[in-house]
Amino acid sequence: MTKTLFVHFNKIFVGIFEQNSSGRLSFSYDQKYLKSPQTSSLSISLPLRPEPFDDKTTRAFFSGLLPDDHQREILAKNLGLSPRNPFALLSKVGGDCAGAIEMRNSTRTENSKKVETTIALTEAKINKIIDELRIKPLLAGSNKAKLSLAGAQSKLAVFFDEKKKRSLPRLLRNTPSTHILKPIIPSFPDSSHNEFFCMKLAEEINLDVAKTLLKFAEKKPYLLIRRYDRELDSKGRITRIHQEDFCQAMSIPPELKYQQEGGPSILSCLSLIEKHSSQAALDKLKFLRAVIFNFLVGNSDAHGKNFSFLHQKNHTKLAPLYDLISTTIYSQLDKNMAMKIGKVSDPERLFLVHWHIIIADNNTAKSSLNKELKTFAEKLPIAAKNLREKLQKNGISSPVFDDIIAVINKRAARILGYF
Repeated sequence: MTKTLFVHFNKIFVGIFEQNSSGRLSFSYDQKYLKSPQTSSLSISLPLRPEPFDDKTTRAFFSGLLPDDHQREILAKNLGLSPRNPFALLSKVGGDCAGAIEMRNSTRTENSKKVETTIALTEAKINKIIDELRIKPLLAGSNKAKLSLAGAQSKLAVFFDEKKKRSLPRLLRNTPSTHILKPIIPSFPDSSHNEFFCMKLAEEINLDVAKTLLKFAEKKPYLLIRRYDRELDSKGRITRIHQEDFCQAMSIPPELKYQQEGGPSILSCLSLIEKHSSQAALDKLKFLRAVIFNFLVGNSDAHGKNFSFLHQKNHTKLAPLYDLISTTIYSQLDKNMAMKIGKVSDPERLFLVHWHIIIADNNTAKSSLNKELKTFAEKLPIAAKNLREKLQKNGISSPVFDDIIAVINKRAARILGYF
């Protein structure tokens, strides 16, 4: 028997996601949607067409809406489902995905005037949620939420009014979440402080980055990250902006997100931007700056799913940076970079000639990249030191700040040694 989920895009029914009796997946656009004006595709990998997409293409995109790795295994166990069955998982948690996608059991557009029930989150409740997320990703099985978030960390989509109060939507079909709540990773000391520092540091040097708050629930730290795929319309309502990560755009399944496993490379990401961004020159520069920043802070986990496109009004651009964290400071984590720089994954073996491989082979491009490398290497150590002092004045401190700064200083010196 064929099972069906009805895919909605910005609250409009766009197509059918199916699983046949042998477990193979397919997606096909609704014929009426294809004929309607100003239609847009769900993904670069799923262009508008009347023919259905095969299992490989469908699986890569829709699997990308789900949590990665161990988080998916725990989620599936709590739901009594197979972690290798994205259809079954999305039938349970596909009510509020990244971007503008919603999975429903019918083609019906729900009443937008319906008000969802929410519960206020006290410190005690947040503290309990943080503990629950370790054993129940997305709070699966708790009847508190129906949503799906990609990534390898525990997290939860919440409604958060930065000026008023916090609340947790019970159902998110008509109440889009505004923030992502990310608790500390138990096995990595001060991981919340680590990510907060790296995100704020990127902001300090004017990189386009998701807005991040460091909060505490009964002295337990967690992050609240403003969703860049949400915005307020002219009437003050929260609306969804469509996004897709680079693995989805390239039809690469999430389990192959690392370059050494067949995932995106820096060159393939730059090619993707060149072909599909509405502001290709600017976005390629932003991407290269992100690569330099990740190298300097020691973020070896900057893989293809940690870069995304935002699609809005026939305009495609690189999404703000997210998941910036110094993995190098944790001895138990691999130091090799998720995406190689000029065929080199070991940061200790990286030289200027390797950086030049990722750009056009001409003097102008090399001169521009050299300037970016020198600018980052000169400014980032100073910015990091100033940020640590600023945070300390605001009562925020952690030993990881010093560890990150040590990595930055060492790698900045390496870059400056090129010249």
